[in-house]
Amino acid sequence: WEVTKDANASWLTIGSSRGTKNGSFNIWAQDNTTGVERSATITVSVSRSDYYKTVTIRQKASSNPPTPTPSLEVSKNSVSLSATGGEDSFTIKSNTSWTVSSNQSWCTVSPTSGNNDGTVSIKVDENKNTTTRSANITVKYGDKSETVTVSQAAADVQLAVSPTSLSFTENGSSEDITITCNSDWTVSSNQTWCTVSPASGSSNGKVTVTAIANDSNGERSATITVKSGNVTQEVSVTQAAKPEEGIGRNDYDDDVNLDKNK
Repeated sequence: WEVTKDANASWLTIGSSRGTKNGSFNIWAQDNTTGVERSATITVSVSRSDYYKTVTIRQKASSNPPTPTPSLEVSKNSVSLSATGGEDSFTIKSNTSWTVSSNQSWCTVSPTSGNNDGTVSIKVDENKNTTTRSANITVKYGDKSETVTVSQAAADVQLAVSPTSLSFTENGSSEDITITCNSDWTVSSNQTWCTVSPASGSSNGKVTVTAIANDSNGERSATITVKSGNVTQEVSVTQAAKPEEGIGRNDYDDDVNLDKNK
């Protein structure tokens, strides 16, 4: 006869697994540290025959099983999302309890705690800034932790100016232009007679354009350039010419010494 055991009963050991006629065999069981009862089947079969007998072995659970070492794995360590925002997720494989937190208010997680295996959802708000940003999601278990880094793309630069053209008299004066922007910007003029203030700013604002008096007899023009990142807007500026000098009726009527024939 021959003795065999279940293939998955590694916790059982059989002594002499073969014999002839009457006999016996020994069985050893390892300590059960799983915390649950377990069982296996031993089969005694007769050579050159289909005759066999089975024996069921059961082992009680430990009344004080050892605490398993806490372990935890995350399915991904980085997440990338567009500037418009959105959602993503990662899975947790663990044998213990855990908590989840984000270090940025624009990046939220759900759930914020759990036990054993689970899935964590990530939600990111729209990024209205023109710079990329990142957040760290910390999964903590016991005195250990895992980190998932969330990166979000920058928003495109939005830039508009109003009005897009200015006209000044020959005497000169000042006018304002309004800038609508979601980033830093700079302003410059290509002519010294036409100045701007301030020359830079951030977000929405106003810029004062000043033209000094035009002492020439010709009309002149300038271009105001507003730039933010790789986006540019222009404001065209024109100034009237100084009138040509001459004598009109009012000029000589008030001058008694002027020869009116000239």
